[in-house]
Amino acid sequence: MPVEFLGIAATNDGSETTPRSGAAFDKEYTLRLARAHEDHG
Repeated sequence: MPVEFLGIAATNDGSETTPRSGAAFDKEYTLRLARAHEDHG
């Protein structure tokens, strides 16, 4: 089954201008991001 991602996909809260606050792969952050996408279509 094909999967289409619309939105942001990140594994931590870091960006080009803000250093990440935890590990390179933050499981809880990734889960919160996925839930936000599921909850808001």
